[in-house]
Amino acid sequence: VTDGLPEYEVLRDDKKTMALTLLRCVGELGDWNYFPTPGAQCLGAYTARFAIVPHQGDYRSALRQAYEYNTPMRTVSTGMHAGTIASKLSWINICSMPSVQLTSLKKADTGKGLQLRFVNLSDQEEVVQVSGELTGNVKSVKETLLNEKIIGPVEVKDGMIRMAIPAKRIFSLMLEEGAT
Repeated sequence: VTDGLPEYEVLRDDKKTMALTLLRCVGELGDWNYFPTPGAQCLGAYTARFAIVPHQGDYRSALRQAYEYNTPMRTVSTGMHAGTIASKLSWINICSMPSVQLTSLKKADTGKGLQLRFVNLSDQEEVVQVSGELTGNVKSVKETLLNEKIIGPVEVKDGMIRMAIPAKRIFSLMLEEGAT
């Protein structure tokens, strides 16, 4: 797991040595002409951060821990100001198998709400449940393409979105804000 270039290789030697790219530097670019790129030589001191996640079974058992290495999502009470959400509630709660990852939570480019994006890395369909303060206060939920073009509606039942994500697929949702 890296906090930088995600490039590695397991060598075909007796020890199965793992080679990890820490820094990629070049002096020139282009295969059809000569384009010097002295700034891409990355001269100077650098720091690299990476981790190895030991696990048993296939890679999916370690996915969530590896993903959280670079995107830790933790909440804490600060006492700095009053909020509207009780400490026992959650703005968003996602229940899924480790092979399903939340890859994006952002304001929609169309300005109509929020975009949630998941990827299912598994060889089988996986079910994801999304709930919390966020889903209890939406006007509508729609499945979208990556460009936010709407595919169709997604049901919200009792403040929960439950969907099946097909194997090896990216799945995007548009949550339009407003009272239900």
